[in-house]
Amino acid sequence: MPKTNFDKTVDLLIWNRKIDCVQYDYLVSIHKYKEGEAKIQFSKIYYTDYGHKITKLGRLTSENAERLIPLIQEAIQFLKDWDGQKIDIGVDIQSGEES
Repeated sequence: MPKTNFDKTVDLLIWNRKIDCVQYDYLVSIHKYKEGEAKIQFSKIYYTDYGHKITKLGRLTSENAERLIPLIQEAIQFLKDWDGQKIDIGVDIQSGEES
């Protein structure tokens, strides 16, 4: 697939909020690119001695974000309950097949 140039001048920022975390800060924002659908964007903010850098983690439609939220909540609960032992469940990231 050919790489397309991203034109920041037609990427409209509609809304954003930042959360302060220990190592990084995170930014959740809503953008609309050109005439496309408005999407939720997740970004990580790195602070250095020279300022900061924002790394875009990805954009989701509201429908996909709603589908993702229960999975994130499940992962949070798993981490709270986890005893540190390796568990082989879920989907193999390399093959995409369920294990």
